Amino acid sequence: MTQEPEASEAFKLYRQYLGLSQSELADEMGVTATSVSRWETSTVPISPYSQAMMHIKALVEKKLQVEVRKCLRQIKPDLTIGEFEGLFGLPSAAFRRDRDKKLYIGHVQILEHHDHTIHYSLTDQQWLAIGEDGRGRELSSTFLKTLRHNTRPSRKATK
Repeated sequence: MTQEPEASEAFKLYRQYLGLSQSELADEMGVTATSVSRWETSTVPISPYSQAMMHIKALVEKKLQVEVRKCLRQIKPDLTIGEFEGLFGLPSAAFRRDRDKKLYIGHVQILEHHDHTIHYSLTDQQWLAIGEDGRGRELSSTFLKTLRHNTRPSRKATK
């Protein structure tokens, strides 16, 4: 279930996820706070493909990457960057609703594991793995152990 919010609502949700005021986001983007306000209220429509939307999505994806690594490091402190990069794809700023219509931001693909993807709950402010059935599952060390890790052959083995 993707059910993306309208562009103006998505823009506002992105700003709120970033923890920025309209004025702070405007400074970050090099626009006026009035422009941000108009985009969020649809006074001036914003295209999902506009430069402003692409800019805020890039900011969100950067924060998502930092936050998901931080979350996983708390669950599994010995998770190395190499293991992380071997297990998880780069996050996207996509929205998703679970089967209970709860809205999530971010989509992190678990490589070689197609049963779940990782999303951030805007309501609960926590990371969850959402399965194909639309149910959220707590990210835990037990869950991480269930993942099939895609191991690459060592260089010595290929020579």
